Amino acid sequence: WVKDTAERMLCPIDYPAVAIVAALSGVVMRRCGIRPKANDNWTVIPTVWALIVGRPGAMKSPPVNAAMAFLERIESYWHDDYLEELKDYRIKEWSFANAEKVYEKKIKAAWEKGNKSAADELSAELEKDRPEEPIHKRLIVGDTTHQKLGMLLQDNPNGLLMRKDELRG
Repeated sequence: WVKDTAERMLCPIDYPAVAIVAALSGVVMRRCGIRPKANDNWTVIPTVWALIVGRPGAMKSPPVNAAMAFLERIESYWHDDYLEELKDYRIKEWSFANAEKVYEKKIKAAWEKGNKSAADELSAELEKDRPEEPIHKRLIVGDTTHQKLGMLLQDNPNGLLMRKDELRG
């Protein structure tokens, strides 16, 4: 793939090679680590930094785009799945909101009768039925603030591949 891409794009072989190593590290993320000590369970999760340096117009971006295309395709499938899950979640959330009103009346009645254990059971039953909001899985992030990146990392604990087109970014 690297040799073919370099030949087709008329760029140094280093460009697609660096790009594909970075893309593959974005797939592996935190699922792979290094144990530098033979008799210890200390694990180091490596961070891969990839940088392509060349003159303006030296065909740096096209091999990177080609290497990232499969990640973008995976992310597109994940996004479609997320939208379907979100649709189902909205329906369940609406249904839960209606059920919550009924449960609140029952809980209030149990409290007024002094039946704390029944109220607690009803509360636990209600919480058990609360729908969970789907998680939007991601692989790649671009320009983002530190705060938003922190929020994205909460939903993607294995890490994210941050892609920048310019070094100063």
